[in-house]
Amino acid sequence: MAQRRRPRLARCVACPPRFSDAVAADLLLTFISLCPLSPSEQVSYVEFPFALRQLLAVLLTVFSILAPMCLAAFINDVALVSIMSFFVTLGYIALNETARELECPYGLDANDLTLTQWQKDFNAKLAGLLDLSMPQLGYSAQQHLEGLPPS
Repeated sequence: MAQRRRPRLARCVACPPRFSDAVAADLLLTFISLCPLSPSEQVSYVEFPFALRQLLAVLLTVFSILAPMCLAAFINDVALVSIMSFFVTLGYIALNETARELECPYGLDANDLTLTQWQKDFNAKLAGLLDLSMPQLGYSAQQHLEGLPPS
């Protein structure tokens, strides 16, 4: 019986796997440390590819056409098919719009985060923490003493 020969794998570096993993990790850390942007800035500059947006729009259109047909193949009631296909399609389109809104939460649109107001509130809280004067709590010792019964 002839033995099957295993195909020979091309090797780039002839070294143990742990060593090559360590070298790759060191190179990645060096690359990250040389990058002038923080990780959050790196993510914010990478936009969702335009081609994928177009593909998503086409697939949603195809889904909007095929969903009623698929539902009609299994359900005989026209009213139920109409209602179900409307809400299923509406759900997917709403999910897509929500994802589009979450893609860029910063800006001046109605649904964007109010960063300027948050910064003003944060600055006011910081100023309150740095204020060394005694706060007025609406309490005076004279009012307290007048309210006590005689002992």
